[in-house]
Amino acid sequence: REQIVNKTFVKMMDELGYDVELTYKKKVRL
Repeated sequence: REQIVNKTFVKMMDELGYDVELTYKKKVRL
């Protein structure tokens, strides 16, 4: 379940043109 949510989130961010790795790492740290 969580993996699907993460994949959807990453895909959405990628489509919006965000730096996915940077954003994800920041979220993981928080």
